[in-house]
Amino acid sequence: MKQILVFILTINIAAALSGETPHPVSSANSSGDMKSQYQQFLSNCLSANRAFINGQYETAIKLYTLCMNLRNQNSVLKKMTKRSGGWKLWLQLVKKRKNLGSITPEATHRIHVLLIKNMDLNFLDLSGARVKQKATLDLTMIPFIKQRHHLVKRMIETLSNGKMTLSFRYTMLDSTLKKVNISSFEEGSFQRELRYPIYDSIEPFNTFRETITHSLKETDTYILYWPGQGVATVAGGGSKSFPLIPYQLYTAPKGWISYPVDFKYTGYTPDKDWEALGLLHEFFHVLQTLTMKYSSYQIKHIHEWIPQKRHLILEWNGRSEMEYYIWRFENILSKIGYKNLNNGFRYQNVISSRTIQNNEQAVMNISQMKLLKAQEIFRTADKNNENALLAVLKLNPYHSDALLAMVNLYMKQNKNTDALPLINRAVELNLDNDYVYLLQARVLTNLKKYELSVNAYSNAIRLNPRYDFYYYWRALLYFNLNKPDAVIHDISTFIEKTKTFSWAYYNRGAAYALLKKYNNAESDYTRAIALEKNHLFYFQRGITRFYYLNDKQNGIEDLKTARKLGNRDAQEYINRISR
Repeated sequence: MKQILVFILTINIAAALSGETPHPVSSANSSGDMKSQYQQFLSNCLSANRAFINGQYETAIKLYTLCMNLRNQNSVLKKMTKRSGGWKLWLQLVKKRKNLGSITPEATHRIHVLLIKNMDLNFLDLSGARVKQKATLDLTMIPFIKQRHHLVKRMIETLSNGKMTLSFRYTMLDSTLKKVNISSFEEGSFQRELRYPIYDSIEPFNTFRETITHSLKETDTYILYWPGQGVATVAGGGSKSFPLIPYQLYTAPKGWISYPVDFKYTGYTPDKDWEALGLLHEFFHVLQTLTMKYSSYQIKHIHEWIPQKRHLILEWNGRSEMEYYIWRFENILSKIGYKNLNNGFRYQNVISSRTIQNNEQAVMNISQMKLLKAQEIFRTADKNNENALLAVLKLNPYHSDALLAMVNLYMKQNKNTDALPLINRAVELNLDNDYVYLLQARVLTNLKKYELSVNAYSNAIRLNPRYDFYYYWRALLYFNLNKPDAVIHDISTFIEKTKTFSWAYYNRGAAYALLKKYNNAESDYTRAIALEKNHLFYFQRGITRFYYLNDKQNGIEDLKTARKLGNRDAQEYINRISR
């Protein structure tokens, strides 16, 4: 083998963690031994990561540069880092984080890490082979787990331009992952993959459940670790189904990630102890689901960067996974707003004792097998398939997500009478969920039960007063109840929050007109027109000016404009005025 002269930078680990800047030391590898090169490479990468974590960015840059140079000389090392885009992109992130300096993030995504102490697995894998594994958590791995988390924290801070960060809290559970549920994997290549759900496999379950319940309000995402021993699992993304039974019935969406302590994403990064990018990958599954309610900006599939799946997203021109994440942060997540990626921003997570009692009472007489079967059917079902949803509700009549999906389907089919008992049942299970009250309000509105619909919107506002449109939609109901003062009050509240919605001004103007406050009405119609050249806005302002404000000329001009924009009634009024 041709001898290669390599300069290696070593670092004092204790100095890195204490904040002292180490001095580079050069050494020569005269043998060119591949194994030795790898060890040196790995040592420098780990040291660079520690420097990155501790904010020693200059040191980290020097070390990452050294890693990159060594990688470029070694085909094996180059192949190892190819998937993520190599160290060039990583180096760019470190430099960017250095330039950000001290940051004040607008959002902190709160992560609760749960460490399961024991594993005792005995199951048939997807090939039919018996898997028997027993292990206890190696406590010496916990520092590496924390270092992994802090490394991902730095990456998220950088990718978000300092707008978002992560916080972690840790709980050790003296529990055992004992039995598991296995389902097929879509790509068919993983034979020992624990699949969702696994949370019913934790014993004792009550301790696990209580820990989750007490931290729901303070947590956006859960990470579940257990002693792995080669059995892998997957991130669940944001889900109402965490944790299972009975809490899938009412909790706000929570991100969740679960895998063994010694999880390896082979070939992803060279530092096998931390696998930081592997955790970032799983965290993106969480972000993916949290963006789904933003139809214009949602992340539809985070595996789009894989060569065979790049056709799914033509607008992305990158090739590596890290390039994909950078692009997503710049083009999707920044537009959504990082505050909105915290569940607590959209959901209050207030869970009353009555709600807990209702849910526990509801599932008391339903077997665990039926509950799990219902959950599995719902997870894989087309949410517009009535038969599939009915199958879920037959097994578990209190499956909240299935109830809501059926309500939405019935409303699409104009079967609001059938939807009403289902949404009322969902409300009893979800007394602390504003979205459920929203659906109830819509069903009641469709049935022309306006007073009851107002009450439903009032409950939604009580739970989530920050959601603007609840006020607007309630205001529209007050028209049907002939309460223009209430219309004005709610729309004014809405306008304080959202100043660019033209129809809000139009409808408030209409309420002012009912109260014969025509100057106020004209003013609101004018504001609406400034935002949108709508024929109806011109028509109503024209009528108001001509008949009630004695502004004949401008009234006629408004009616003519309305006619040009397609308003048919405007011509009739013009003809009437001309007689």
